[in-house]
Amino acid sequence: MTDAKRDCTNLKHFDVVTPLEEAEAIEKYCIMNQLSISGFFRESAKEKLEKEKSIVKEKPTGRNMLSMKLKIETLCSMSGISVTELAARFGTTQQNFAKRLKVGKFTQEELIEIAEAVGAEYYSGFKLPDGNEIQ
Repeated sequence: MTDAKRDCTNLKHFDVVTPLEEAEAIEKYCIMNQLSISGFFRESAKEKLEKEKSIVKEKPTGRNMLSMKLKIETLCSMSGISVTELAARFGTTQQNFAKRLKVGKFTQEELIEIAEAVGAEYYSGFKLPDGNEIQ
Protein backbone atom coordinates (compact mmCIF):
# COMPACT_ATOMS: atom_id res chain seq x y z
CA MET A 1 0.00 0.00 0.00
CA THR A 2 1.41 3.42 -0.96
CA ASP A 3 1.76 6.34 1.43
CA ALA A 4 -0.90 8.20 -0.56
CA LYS A 5 -3.38 5.36 -0.01
CA ARG A 6 -2.61 5.22 3.71
CA ASP A 7 -2.80 9.00 4.22
CA CYS A 8 -5.78 10.46 2.37
CA THR A 9 -5.19 13.94 3.79
CA ASN A 10 -2.85 14.75 0.88
CA LEU A 11 -5.36 13.78 -1.81
CA LYS A 12 -8.07 15.70 -3.64
CA HIS A 13 -11.00 14.04 -5.38
CA PHE A 14 -12.12 15.16 -8.86
CA ASP A 15 -15.27 14.10 -10.69
CA VAL A 16 -14.61 13.88 -14.42
CA VAL A 17 -17.39 13.78 -16.99
CA THR A 18 -16.53 12.72 -20.54
CA PRO A 19 -18.58 11.79 -23.57
CA LEU A 20 -19.38 8.08 -23.66
CA GLU A 21 -17.15 7.42 -26.67
CA GLU A 22 -14.15 9.02 -24.94
CA ALA A 23 -14.89 7.16 -21.69
CA GLU A 24 -14.95 3.83 -23.52
CA ALA A 25 -11.66 4.65 -25.28
CA ILE A 26 -10.08 5.55 -21.91
CA GLU A 27 -11.33 2.31 -20.34
CA LYS A 28 -9.95 0.29 -23.27
CA TYR A 29 -6.60 2.09 -23.02
CA CYS A 30 -6.44 1.44 -19.27
CA ILE A 31 -7.18 -2.28 -19.69
CA MET A 32 -4.54 -2.62 -22.42
CA ASN A 33 -1.94 -0.76 -20.34
CA GLN A 34 -2.94 -2.20 -16.96
CA LEU A 35 -3.78 1.24 -15.53
CA SER A 36 -6.58 2.30 -13.24
CA ILE A 37 -8.81 5.12 -14.46
CA SER A 38 -7.41 7.33 -11.68
CA GLY A 39 -3.88 6.37 -12.68
CA PHE A 40 -4.63 7.31 -16.28
CA PHE A 41 -5.86 10.78 -15.28
CA ARG A 42 -2.96 11.32 -12.85
CA GLU A 43 -0.40 10.40 -15.51
CA SER A 44 -2.17 12.55 -18.12
CA ALA A 45 -2.25 15.50 -15.73
CA LYS A 46 1.45 15.08 -14.88
CA GLU A 47 2.35 15.08 -18.58
CA LYS A 48 0.23 18.19 -19.22
CA LEU A 49 1.72 20.05 -16.26
CA GLU A 50 5.25 19.12 -17.36
CA LYS A 51 4.54 20.61 -20.79
CA GLU A 52 3.01 23.73 -19.24
CA LYS A 53 5.66 24.53 -16.64
CA SER A 54 4.70 28.20 -16.89
CA ILE A 55 1.42 27.51 -15.07
CA VAL A 56 2.92 27.11 -11.60
CA LYS A 57 6.43 28.26 -10.76
CA GLU A 58 8.20 27.14 -7.62
CA LYS A 59 9.53 29.99 -5.52
CA PRO A 60 12.82 29.52 -3.65
CA THR A 61 10.83 29.43 -0.39
CA GLY A 62 9.03 26.30 -1.58
CA ARG A 63 5.67 28.05 -1.94
CA ASN A 64 3.85 27.76 -5.25
CA MET A 65 3.18 30.91 -7.22
CA LEU A 66 0.81 31.25 -10.18
CA SER A 67 2.37 32.57 -13.36
CA MET A 68 1.25 36.01 -14.51
CA LYS A 69 -0.31 34.35 -17.57
CA LEU A 70 -2.53 32.17 -15.40
CA LYS A 71 -3.38 35.07 -13.08
CA ILE A 72 -4.58 37.19 -16.02
CA GLU A 73 -6.47 34.28 -17.63
CA THR A 74 -8.15 33.61 -14.28
CA LEU A 75 -8.96 37.32 -13.93
CA CYS A 76 -10.69 37.18 -17.33
CA SER A 77 -12.59 34.02 -16.45
CA MET A 78 -13.77 35.37 -13.11
CA SER A 79 -14.72 38.69 -14.75
CA GLY A 80 -16.75 36.92 -17.43
CA ILE A 81 -14.72 38.21 -20.38
CA SER A 82 -12.36 36.66 -22.88
CA VAL A 83 -8.67 37.47 -23.13
CA THR A 84 -9.50 39.03 -26.52
CA GLU A 85 -11.98 41.37 -24.82
CA LEU A 86 -9.40 42.27 -22.18
CA ALA A 87 -6.88 43.05 -24.93
CA ALA A 88 -9.39 45.42 -26.54
CA ARG A 89 -10.10 47.12 -23.19
CA PHE A 90 -6.34 47.33 -22.60
CA GLY A 91 -6.01 49.09 -25.96
CA THR A 92 -4.09 46.51 -27.98
CA THR A 93 -4.72 43.68 -30.44
CA GLN A 94 -5.41 40.13 -29.34
CA GLN A 95 -2.22 38.96 -31.09
CA ASN A 96 -0.02 41.52 -29.36
CA PHE A 97 -1.62 40.85 -25.98
CA ALA A 98 -1.22 37.08 -26.45
CA LYS A 99 2.51 37.55 -27.07
CA ARG A 100 2.86 39.67 -23.95
CA LEU A 101 0.80 37.17 -21.98
CA LYS A 102 3.00 34.28 -23.11
CA VAL A 103 6.08 36.05 -21.76
CA GLY A 104 4.16 37.28 -18.73
CA LYS A 105 6.05 40.54 -18.38
CA PHE A 106 3.95 43.58 -17.61
CA THR A 107 4.92 46.74 -15.76
CA GLN A 108 3.16 47.54 -12.52
CA GLU A 109 1.36 50.37 -14.30
CA GLU A 110 0.12 47.95 -16.99
CA LEU A 111 -1.12 45.52 -14.35
CA ILE A 112 -3.05 48.37 -12.73
CA GLU A 113 -4.57 49.20 -16.16
CA ILE A 114 -5.51 45.54 -16.71
CA ALA A 115 -7.22 45.42 -13.31
CA GLU A 116 -9.07 48.66 -13.97
CA ALA A 117 -10.22 47.32 -17.36
CA VAL A 118 -12.30 44.70 -15.52
CA GLY A 119 -13.22 46.79 -12.50
CA ALA A 120 -10.70 45.06 -10.23
CA GLU A 121 -7.90 46.36 -8.05
CA TYR A 122 -4.24 45.39 -8.51
CA TYR A 123 -1.93 45.39 -5.53
CA SER A 124 1.71 44.48 -5.09
CA GLY A 125 4.19 44.94 -2.30
CA PHE A 126 6.27 43.47 0.49
CA LYS A 127 5.31 42.58 4.04
CA LEU A 128 8.20 42.59 6.48
CA PRO A 129 8.38 40.27 9.52
CA ASP A 130 7.81 43.25 11.82
CA GLY A 131 4.46 43.92 10.10
CA ASN A 132 5.56 46.90 8.02
CA GLU A 133 4.35 46.89 4.43
CA ILE A 134 5.78 48.43 1.29
CA GLN A 135 3.33 48.88 -1.59
